[in-house]
Amino acid sequence: MVQIDYSTPNAQPQTDSPHGLSLSSYFPAGTHYFYGYPAGDDSGFFNNVPAYMEELVAARAFCCAGPTVNVVCFAAAAAPKLPTALLDTLGLPYLSQRQLCVLPADITAAISGKARNTAIKEALLHELPPASLVMAQPYTDAALAPLFQIPPTLTNWLNDKANLPHIIPPTYLPTRLAAFASGAAFAEQAAQLALPCVVKVSSSSSGDGVYLCHTPEDLQQAARAVAPLSGGVTAEQFISAKHNYAVHFGIPHDPSQPAAILGVNEQLTTPEGSFVGGIISGSGVPEKLAYIAQLLQETILPNIRQLGWYGIAGIDVLEDETGNFYFIDGNFRMTGMSAYHLLCSQGALQAPLVSFHARFTGSRSELEAALAPLTNTHSARRIATLIALSQHNGTWHVNGAIMFANQEELQQRAQALLHAGLRSEALELVR
Repeated sequence: MVQIDYSTPNAQPQTDSPHGLSLSSYFPAGTHYFYGYPAGDDSGFFNNVPAYMEELVAARAFCCAGPTVNVVCFAAAAAPKLPTALLDTLGLPYLSQRQLCVLPADITAAISGKARNTAIKEALLHELPPASLVMAQPYTDAALAPLFQIPPTLTNWLNDKANLPHIIPPTYLPTRLAAFASGAAFAEQAAQLALPCVVKVSSSSSGDGVYLCHTPEDLQQAARAVAPLSGGVTAEQFISAKHNYAVHFGIPHDPSQPAAILGVNEQLTTPEGSFVGGIISGSGVPEKLAYIAQLLQETILPNIRQLGWYGIAGIDVLEDETGNFYFIDGNFRMTGMSAYHLLCSQGALQAPLVSFHARFTGSRSELEAALAPLTNTHSARRIATLIALSQHNGTWHVNGAIMFANQEELQQRAQALLHAGLRSEALELVR
């Protein structure tokens, strides 16, 4: 069971909108937002997320697009695959067809690797107007460059962990032990590293390519895993973490609008460091993280804005056993928790909450029978809010959140969702 940090917040997210914040608060009208990543090792970015999960990930933007941003999504998470009646029954948000750019139906989870990248690139070139695309981790092909609002090289540079020392004061970074130009270069020299250490494929996300190494055997395993990868690899100081936080912020495209902290969540991760969910305990910044937020607000965000980048992002921060804080990863894109922070700003969700990914195997009618009583907005038994849904080979995938008043209620609600047939690492952790 996870014990939640209920630190008292001392600041509220900033918003000039009476309806709260959305992607439309940060990007120009007509933007096409694609919460997607290159498949495999394309563009020097290591993405180990299965294709069926990317279909769900891209759909997270539905609930927070706002009135003027369009969403690029996969057919598996859009009509007619997911009819409006089903979304209504389960209490899921959806966008009007005019705000959707649905990728061709033949781009399914059965297509992976370079073939998947090629198909998506061709669709984007055919479907989108110039200077309209914002992608979580952009493709680097020269032919696609005119589609992007923000230079892909800038977003990719910011997302590369190797570049953190250029945007974060070194006092707040783990000690870097070594850097390698490729996975093969790391594999050749891995045995020379001091232990314990953390090995990271520097351009990656969601815990992919991160290896916590305590023994020579751990280093050997990391070397075997990253040897085929073309991207850079770093090794850094191991931090014994008491808490793992993500500080979320937004930089509007309009330079007259201030950059601001959106909120803070604690990360739910596997023992290997993979992200499975998050905890939002309050509506602002915990007191102990106030100076970290101030550093971001006064120094780091202005510098990033000066580079020409805008949008929503999050930076992961570890707290060690003695109360020191370390920035360990910058995610200059939507993250697994972005939508929940935006929905909290709108009043659609209230903290405390825990987000989760879950799977359900069964027919549509079985899914509705199991979840509608627990998620439909008109149900007296409602205990969870769903934000995204997709289907793959008879298994349904959902993202959602549990709002709760105390630890006991959280455990009861997690247990109820598991009892209804959901399978979820995050729900198991909080149960």
